Amino acid sequence: MEKKQLAVVVAVVGVFCSAALAGAPLGPPRSLVEHGQWAINFEYAHEEMDLWTYGKTSEVAVVGGVLGTWVYGHSVMEVTDLRLNAFFGSLEYGLCDRWEVFLRLGIADAQDDIRQTNTTAAGDEDTEVLETYGFDGDYGFAWGAGTKMTICQHGDWTFGGVIQVTWLNPDESDLTWSWTNPEDSTDTDAFLGEGDLDLRQIQAGIGATLDLDSWFLYGGICWFFMRGELDFEGSYYDGDLEYYRVEATHDVDEQSEFGFWAGLGCQLDTAVCFAEGQVFEDYWLIGGGVKIPLP
Repeated sequence: MEKKQLAVVVAVVGVFCSAALAGAPLGPPRSLVEHGQWAINFEYAHEEMDLWTYGKTSEVAVVGGVLGTWVYGHSVMEVTDLRLNAFFGSLEYGLCDRWEVFLRLGIADAQDDIRQTNTTAAGDEDTEVLETYGFDGDYGFAWGAGTKMTICQHGDWTFGGVIQVTWLNPDESDLTWSWTNPEDSTDTDAFLGEGDLDLRQIQAGIGATLDLDSWFLYGGICWFFMRGELDFEGSYYDGDLEYYRVEATHDVDEQSEFGFWAGLGCQLDTAVCFAEGQVFEDYWLIGGGVKIPLP
């Protein structure tokens, strides 16, 4: 029976993850680690969102044989279809039967499109929308920490909450863009550069868990908040000749959002498995995990 349950849960997790949607899963809103007990947790998450970054952009170019420099103090970059994958292993400890803390370590990557818009001053209507660059950062270090607490229990219902912070540092990505004159194939422009995106996510949720024998359903209301940095630099080339250089340092300053999360789990003799989804206005995540108590 236990093997059948584990097979079903693995299948459920596989279906959730194959939807390819990182922050990290929230899991059920209650403590699953007893007082003084240690546990390890293996998790996967995939998320998708749109972001806006704000900062300063400088440009250097040779125009008419004269070197010119432009500084845009209120540059904006639109990061669209940001997709993050994260794999975590976490160590958890029960401070008491209703309260646990955990530390996550893992890796995360990122892919997205970056569109730059320059303005010369705050509120200036004279804006310039530039090309769209593809960002494809390889896996880099990710980590996080958090806590879960069981607030109360009533029959098959358990009420509690979770708070967690996640740092995501995907590897730098090459940024490329190219253009060919449709009337003259020898007339080409190209951009070569690099981008570095670091993100910090804070999530908090309060909800309920319904126990159904060895299975359980959970969900609730959650809050999402993000900060980060985007460094962007590169040059435009006409053939092999560099004629335009761009450098930007931006901050990710996303407004907080409320959403909800829900999941399905299974309590086995030696492990707890779960799969879940999170939905916000500009962000969604899907993933799962396996928690194993240590002897």
